[in-house]
Amino acid sequence: MAESRSAHSLVEGALLAVLTGGLFLSSYYLPVVGIFVGFLCPLPIIIALLRHDFVSGLFVVFTSTFLVLVLSGPLLGMAFFFGFATLGLFMGESIKRGLSPEKTIALNTIVAVVSGVILLFGAFLLLSRNPLVDFQEELQVSFKSSLNVYRNMGVEAARLEEMENNFQNIIGFLKLTFPALFLVAMGINVLITFIFAQHFLTRLNLEVKKISPFPSWRLPDHCIWLFISGFLLYLSGYELLLPVGLNLIFVMGVVYFIQGLSIAHFFFREKQIPRFGYLLFYGLLFVFPPLVMILVIASVFDLWVDFRKVTVQEKGEVS
Repeated sequence: MAESRSAHSLVEGALLAVLTGGLFLSSYYLPVVGIFVGFLCPLPIIIALLRHDFVSGLFVVFTSTFLVLVLSGPLLGMAFFFGFATLGLFMGESIKRGLSPEKTIALNTIVAVVSGVILLFGAFLLLSRNPLVDFQEELQVSFKSSLNVYRNMGVEAARLEEMENNFQNIIGFLKLTFPALFLVAMGINVLITFIFAQHFLTRLNLEVKKISPFPSWRLPDHCIWLFISGFLLYLSGYELLLPVGLNLIFVMGVVYFIQGLSIAHFFFREKQIPRFGYLLFYGLLFVFPPLVMILVIASVFDLWVDFRKVTVQEKGEVS
């Protein structure tokens, strides 16, 4: 009986490994759709770990990594291992240990950041060049092509010079805030992966603690001190502290913006706004940038006002 169970586990692990590798290669080669498929890559590893044990998860990780290495070479193999496989392994173990969704997302964001740094360093060694510099050069080439198009259209030289200055300022900002952008990207990736995993694991009758409904998301009160610290460091006047402060402001600004969205969703739900209202709201975020700042400010003031609690209390008094 034990041998039969072991053979079943091995066969299932092999199938999950093939599925994992297939999902990753699809995410890489399929345009647009591949972005969404990428969030599913860690799922078979999580399933193997939850249905069996950590060793089964390791088996899927190493087998799928070997498949990607053979089919697509060392660079993609490394990208798969550090970008997806490690996340699946750690997230699966976090879920199996019964960690709360908040702790699972926080812990795996750290794992994703560390793995991402190792991946960048590994790519540098493998390619003998900095992938970030390559990305910047690609942006420069793309911008110059766009600039030539505008020049051929007869746009004034002064306007072209202004556009070039703005572009260089954007490049400078991206360089300065790269750590924050990297951390935010990893955090969002982990969050979406967890939401996908929660959905599919529930359908497979595998135990997973569910994340709170989005309209009820609320940061711990002490997070405000990180935001305040960012501003203090940025305004300190010390050149070495300025980028630290700016990165901290950026990260916390994104976090409070997401909480601002949850507050907006709470009011939409309370007022029973139709789906068209949601679409209009998100459309306004793109065409009316000050709305982003309004949400961040509302999110910060929620620490003292607690808009959702006040609304619920008022609703109770009316009824």
